[in-house]
Amino acid sequence: MNKHAEYAKLVDKVNNCRLCDGITASSRSKVQQIGLEHVKLKHVNLWSYWQGDLSPEILVIGQDWGSLPTDSMMDVFTNSAMYRANIIKGKNPTDNNLLKIFSEVFSVDILKENKLFFTNSVFCYKKGNLNENVSNSWFDQCNSSFMASLINILSPKCIVALGEKALRGLSKSGSILYNDGAKVKVKNVSLTTIVEDSNQMWWVSYDGNIRIRLFPVFHTGAHSNINRPLEKQIRDWKRVQPFVSFSQGNDDSSVEQRKAIGNTVIDHITTYTGEDIKPLSPDTNQIHIEDIAHALSLMCRANGHFSQFYSVAQHSINCANEAKARGLSRRVQLACLLHDASEAYLSDITSPVKNQMPNYLLIEKRLQDIVYAKYLGSALVGEEEAQVSQIDHDMLICEFNALMAKEVFSDCPSLNCKPSFVFCDFKAVEDEFISMFMERREEHER
Repeated sequence: MNKHAEYAKLVDKVNNCRLCDGITASSRSKVQQIGLEHVKLKHVNLWSYWQGDLSPEILVIGQDWGSLPTDSMMDVFTNSAMYRANIIKGKNPTDNNLLKIFSEVFSVDILKENKLFFTNSVFCYKKGNLNENVSNSWFDQCNSSFMASLINILSPKCIVALGEKALRGLSKSGSILYNDGAKVKVKNVSLTTIVEDSNQMWWVSYDGNIRIRLFPVFHTGAHSNINRPLEKQIRDWKRVQPFVSFSQGNDDSSVEQRKAIGNTVIDHITTYTGEDIKPLSPDTNQIHIEDIAHALSLMCRANGHFSQFYSVAQHSINCANEAKARGLSRRVQLACLLHDASEAYLSDITSPVKNQMPNYLLIEKRLQDIVYAKYLGSALVGEEEAQVSQIDHDMLICEFNALMAKEVFSDCPSLNCKPSFVFCDFKAVEDEFISMFMERREEHER
């Protein structure tokens, strides 16, 4: 069954769902009891008529649509072009703030069609006032019944959950995990704490077969500027930007941009072995140890300011030897050899500058984790990550004291191995790197 047929089947299930008909939520007046209304649509939710691409870069999940519009407005909202035109006239803060965020963060005009899919966590519609309360049971039912299927069909690069209720509902459709597999706490934790957590979060299907980057953000609705100023919301959304790519046809501005760079938009680099790899969305099959070894053997440490050429590959070899001398696991030894592998595809940036570039740090970590997953089976966690980081730091101090024109660090840590900081032939270092990789990997896999 193709994607469009699968989606149509899911829409039909949503249209015919009555799981929540017996569930009500107290209204703000505490007098009226409200329930849900249903309508036959060609999308899972009215919001999806605005942005409903079935192969989206981002799946945006809001809270709930609210109450059903009048018949005349229903005609507007179920016509994508009319819907977008109505947004221009309307004063809906959720929509208007999203317009600003997508323009600022992604340089995208979401009044046009994009590789986006918008939906709400509750697919049905409230009876009564737009601002009536929503039963938590509605979130639970919709997400546990339909959201995983929707995510499976769409396969977005990223999911953005607008607000605590959307995030909590999403937790009913799959697991919300960190890189190391630990569960993200979404209950009894403030949304600010969750949003400002710098660790990458993932939505993972219960069977573990689907894993998609998840970014919790504040809802962009009427109270958004009170709960989270727009400038901070824009900063939160910028964490998504490195992992997605948008193009909006041949408007005049994009044509001029292409002319300015010679009619070519470059989204990849060509490696030593001839792969055209996209550093922002790398294909694991295009990552080769030959490329990593070759590139790192030709890259100088310290931005070229050492007294002689000393490569990133030499540093990596020394770190792996130190891990072995400290009696650390074969996995950690191999990780030490590979800990700068992302630089083969990104190059490196000096620490004072890199620390002011959060997006670069995210891109670097993502690519490094992909390398670890390919060659170690998974990214580093907890103690392993700390062990690699400590060796990297200790080796850096010894390198700087040995190869800088002046003493940079007053104290030099004691190393268990005897690292070599002398100039070596590039090819010899490349060969040693590959040889050590093959040996350590074989030992790791035993």
